[in-house]
Amino acid sequence: MNFRTRFLNLHECIHFYNQVGGVLNFQNCNGHFVCVLLFSFHSFRFELFLKIMSTPKSEDGNPQPIRVFLRVRPLQDNEKRTNCLEVLNTKEIQANRTYQKKYTFDGLFREDTAQPTIYKIVIKPLIQDVLSGYNCTIFGYGQSGTGKTYTLLGNIVGLTSFGSTNSLSNVSLQSDSDNCVVSSSLDLEAGLIPRAVVELFEVVRLLSDPCTVRCSYLEIYNEELHDLLSPVDDSTNLRIYDGQRGKGDVVIQGLESVTVYSEVDVFQLLKKAQRKQMRVDRACSHTIFSIIVDRRETSPVGEMLSKIGRLNFVDLAGSDNIRTGAVERRAKDANIYQSLVTLGQVIKVLSEKNSFVPFRDSKLTRILRDSLGGKAKTIFIATISFSVSSLDESLNTLDYVSKARTITNKPTINRRTSQKSLMNEYADEISSLRRDLDAAQGRGGVVINPENYDQLV
Repeated sequence: MNFRTRFLNLHECIHFYNQVGGVLNFQNCNGHFVCVLLFSFHSFRFELFLKIMSTPKSEDGNPQPIRVFLRVRPLQDNEKRTNCLEVLNTKEIQANRTYQKKYTFDGLFREDTAQPTIYKIVIKPLIQDVLSGYNCTIFGYGQSGTGKTYTLLGNIVGLTSFGSTNSLSNVSLQSDSDNCVVSSSLDLEAGLIPRAVVELFEVVRLLSDPCTVRCSYLEIYNEELHDLLSPVDDSTNLRIYDGQRGKGDVVIQGLESVTVYSEVDVFQLLKKAQRKQMRVDRACSHTIFSIIVDRRETSPVGEMLSKIGRLNFVDLAGSDNIRTGAVERRAKDANIYQSLVTLGQVIKVLSEKNSFVPFRDSKLTRILRDSLGGKAKTIFIATISFSVSSLDESLNTLDYVSKARTITNKPTINRRTSQKSLMNEYADEISSLRRDLDAAQGRGGVVINPENYDQLV
């Protein structure tokens, strides 16, 4: 029995109550139903019922600030600890230099924090959001060598041994006193991506609705796009186009989107991408690993509905300040760091609430526009070191992500109501383009209808 389906509305709850012979009281509080069950029932069903009934109203379209978490890399044997950075509590850090400055985050992970703990706090709540049709993006930002890739991907050796079993028997969810956690059969050093993949498939298997899961893996190096899942290396095959008008999304033509059926399928793709990415300097490239979930359900009138959620993991190039490097390095890396510089400009402009945002100045910001002030749920994981030699870069990182935390998104569920509605959207789009074309041909120039101008700029 699918209990989530059983408890979709109040009437079905009452019907369930009549079946089990319990005592049920309903009270209305701020538009939400509060359920008080006073009957003896099987424990896990009772807990599930309470959890579903206590779920708040949909947050679709409500403003939500970008969340920022900080992770501190352990010091190496040859590094000296700085006295200029002080952890105050689980959310605050203070810089004591020529002046004191306090930085506040949504969470702070010290040097001894394990990968499973970070996953449980940062990523786990997003799994249900993706299945509900939200776009969710996790940025890894920080100086080279502070643990961005380790946090996101983790120990590639552990991934290899996990995927090589070609079996799902050792992948499961174990229940603890609070909620579900990824099984310890996954390597302890496995990062956020493999842990999210494992839990996502576990949850999908429990759904009664059919789901399709796809993956893509994009690399941006020197402002060129590279498909890490493609069998060929020709970057000229990839082109960025704007999506439907008013949606704010983009389409990358030519990017492989591989359908996957299990955790093992995804891990094999990750290993394939790792081998291909080793051909460039990984510290100077950005990667975007995306998991797309298409969940289909039937409406009461028999129409097929679709919710498409996306989980993006963005491993940004090292934020090392190129102004401290040699002149030759600055010239060479000018294009390589263009995306990172533009990302900083976009974050600054959005934090200052300016009207014009230079999303189109780099391919990275154009692709991830929806994650910065758009319709996605966005999280930054900033990595720093308390080493004396890394102090300047650590302070730059703290300033950078502090601005990001002031940006507000409006997460919105991606819905496709039916095939008929989708065809109507395409028909409207074609009609709009035809009007622009007719106007341009009639006046001998490039003319755009006024109702479309605002969407283009």
